[in-house]
Amino acid sequence: MVALDVGKLSFWLLVSLLASLAALAAVLGIFAVAGKRASRRLTTRLAVGVGAAAIIVPVAVIVIYTQFINDPPPRFDENDLSNLVSGGSPSDTTG
Repeated sequence: MVALDVGKLSFWLLVSLLASLAALAAVLGIFAVAGKRASRRLTTRLAVGVGAAAIIVPVAVIVIYTQFINDPPPRFDENDLSNLVSGGSPSDTTG
């Protein structure tokens, strides 16, 4: 089981959501600056694309964070188990 740092994870989820919304605003802003009005079909495709990205990017961020960035806690070994059974602390390992 992987321990999650919820603060970092929520930060990166927020960043990915804001990036998706900024991409939509940038594309629609380009059309506004060019003096053209985006067609309904293009606007729909952009909205669907940003919506899909808003779902896919956070899932990808969670997978990358849990698999590559966040280190799992060290595994128990026989010394840890024997120390726990004998009443010692888990940090009292005798190599």
